[in-house]
Amino acid sequence: MFKQPKKKILIIAAIFFVLVISAVIIFLFLKNQSSTKEVVKKYSFTDEISVQQAITQFTTTTKDEENKSFQRLDYFIQQDSLHPGAAKFASQYLQDNNDNIRFAAVYLLGNTGNDEEKIALVPLLNDKNKNIQIITASYLIGIGEKTAVPILISFLGSSDVIKYSDPPLKYSEFALSLISQYVDYDSVNNNINDLQWDAELKKYIIKE
Repeated sequence: MFKQPKKKILIIAAIFFVLVISAVIIFLFLKNQSSTKEVVKKYSFTDEISVQQAITQFTTTTKDEENKSFQRLDYFIQQDSLHPGAAKFASQYLQDNNDNIRFAAVYLLGNTGNDEEKIALVPLLNDKNKNIQIITASYLIGIGEKTAVPILISFLGSSDVIKYSDPPLKYSEFALSLISQYVDYDSVNNNINDLQWDAELKKYIIKE
């Protein structure tokens, strides 16, 4: 007559054991999920620190490092939601003493900044590094900044190849393509002061 209560106690104990084990498994699963999120947050290119790293770690010592450097920058360029933060950080490195860092900053700002933010690139039209000069001019000529035009004209006689261009592209070829795109043909040989930006045509034309 005392066996039935003992059986009930065993059943309750078994249920309690199962519940405890289940609770432990759920806890470990949630803890693992939390750790995974922390790792993703730490190493993904979605925060301001990573934007900074993409700029400051830009290196071209080997072709593989060059490709990885551009991939890090292109991550921000390909996602519109990351543009504001990327442009903000890039603008802080435009005057860096390191040529690679300045190039990375110009490249990132030129591809993520709005027209107003790109105006910060103007001083780099006179950069000591001609590679930085020409990419800066390429971003500015398309937003109505006519000081980029004479810089591009100065490259028309250069037979040197632009660094990082793939396939290889000469400075003269790139400059000519930009001038042809943004400067009205009849305006090319006129004084730069006579040019004005036509927002509708997206070209520089002669003032009437």
